[in-house]
Amino acid sequence: MKRFIPCFLFLLASFGIGAQNVTDIQTTLITKRTADWCPYCGSYGWQFTTQLKPKLEGKDAIMWNVHHSGGLATNTSKAIAANIGGSGQPLIYLNTEPDDIGLTSGNVTAKVNEVAQLVDDLSFFGAIIGMGGEAKVNPANTLTAKAKIEFYDSAESGEFYVGMYTVKKNLVAFQQSVGQNAVHHAVLDQSLTTGFFGNKVATAPITQGAQFETSATLENLVLHNGKLEDTKVVMVIWNKVASGKYIFINAREVSLELEQTSSVGDIDQKVMNFAATAGNGFIDITLDCDPVKEIDFSILDINGRIQRAVIKPLDTRRFRLDNLQLPSGSYFVQLKSGQQVISRQVFYTH
Repeated sequence: MKRFIPCFLFLLASFGIGAQNVTDIQTTLITKRTADWCPYCGSYGWQFTTQLKPKLEGKDAIMWNVHHSGGLATNTSKAIAANIGGSGQPLIYLNTEPDDIGLTSGNVTAKVNEVAQLVDDLSFFGAIIGMGGEAKVNPANTLTAKAKIEFYDSAESGEFYVGMYTVKKNLVAFQQSVGQNAVHHAVLDQSLTTGFFGNKVATAPITQGAQFETSATLENLVLHNGKLEDTKVVMVIWNKVASGKYIFINAREVSLELEQTSSVGDIDQKVMNFAATAGNGFIDITLDCDPVKEIDFSILDINGRIQRAVIKPLDTRRFRLDNLQLPSGSYFVQLKSGQQVISRQVFYTH
C-alpha cells in the first residue's frame, strides 16, 4: 500500500532509562523446580502454586516455574535450576537459599502459609540494592528491556549482574497428573542476554549510593497467546561469589508496553505528525503536511503481521484504510520512507 507524503520522517522513540523509578522494595523470588513429566509436580506441587498464587497478590514476590527437564525446559531454565541446586522435583526455593522448603504431599497448606508469611517478613527490611526497570515492544517485535540499580549500602566483594528473562503466563501445555491442557502459572522461558545471568554491571568494592544501568534486546519476540499481558520480563540482580554461584539479591517483574513512536520532521524543521483514527471497518489517517515524498502504509497486528487493506485518498492529507477484515484489538498504522519509520497505535473495533 503506497502513498505520497510531504515531509521527511525521522523515528524518535520515547524510551528513556532515566524515567525508571528505583525503589527500595525487597522482592522475594520463589522458584519451583519442576518438570512436565513429573506426576508429583502436577499433584501436590501444582496444589502448592495454585494455593500460593492468590496469597501473593499485592505482595513483593515473584513466583516462577523453572523446568529443569522435559518439554518446557529451555537452556535458560536449565541453567537457573542448576545454579539454585537440588535433585528431584518438585522443590520450592526462596531466593537462592541452599535448602528447599521441604514441600510434601502432606504439608501443602502449611507450607503455603509459611511462605506467604516469609514474604511479608523479608519485605519488611527493605532492599540492600534497589531496582527499577521497563520493557517495551516496538512494531517490528523487538523487545528492549532496561534496568537501573542503586546500592543502598556498600559492597566489599563479588561481581554484580542483572539478568533479564521472559516469562510466559497462563501457558497451556501438558503436565503429568493434570493433563494436556494444564494452565501453567508462570514458566521461565529465555534470557534476553547471551549469558544466562545477564550483564555484569559492577565489581566490588562498590560505594553506597552508586548507580548502574544496563539494557538488553530480544528480536522477533513472539508474544505468548498474542497478548502483552501474558508475557512478562523478570529482572534479577545476581551477586557472583568466589565459588562461581550466583546469589539472588533482588528482582522486579515488569509488564510489557507498546513502544510509542513520534516523528520529528524536517524539510523546514517542522514536526511531522499524523493521526490514526479507527472507525467501523476502516482506519482514517490525517497528515499535517502535503505530499512530497513516496511512503508505504501498513497495518500490523500486535505480533507484527501485516494486514490487508485498501487505501483510499480523501484529500491531499487524509487517507482511509478500508475494507478491513480484522478482529477487534490493538494495531499499529506504520508509515515507511526509505529507512525512516513512524508508527501510531490504534484500538480497532469491528
